[in-house]
Amino acid sequence: MSKRRHDERKPGYWPRDSRHPDDVSIKYLLTGSGWAECRIRFGKHQATVTASYLPDALGDFARAVVRLIDGAPSAKFSFAEEPGQYAWTLQHRGDRLRCVVKWYAEYGWDPDRRSKKRFEAEAPFCDFLAAFNLALQGLLAQYGPAGYRERWVAHAFPSAEADRIGEFLSRGVAK
Repeated sequence: MSKRRHDERKPGYWPRDSRHPDDVSIKYLLTGSGWAECRIRFGKHQATVTASYLPDALGDFARAVVRLIDGAPSAKFSFAEEPGQYAWTLQHRGDRLRCVVKWYAEYGWDPDRRSKKRFEAEAPFCDFLAAFNLALQGLLAQYGPAGYRERWVAHAFPSAEADRIGEFLSRGVAK
């Protein structure tokens, strides 16, 4: 697997769509062996962030979402780059979810390090869950568990977490 520097990639952005301020979309793409891209949009706020296989990016994202549906007020995870990282913070308040994604040139959680905010927005919690669930189900339909593992290299598809999120949504319950 070749090392890619962050500044060699141009960020991808979706065209602005102002049909409804709370439109939420999450797309998670496996872009190469051990590389992924996550496109997130909450209304007019949107960003594309990338991840390497070093941590279990999708699994960490899914486990963070499960922590929120289990009642945690917030959850953190990161997408590692080579070098750097995107640090995600999800905060669940009432029926809303706040998502903040920051870019750090070096890997680690030191809050004193300089960061660049890549995304910050709020959306209905259930809309976020539905969008993330669609992203998970899309990956599963496209690759299946074995194909996902082969393409992502070091980590399995987060099946247990995807099942929990799907079950939560099927109950129609928002904490």
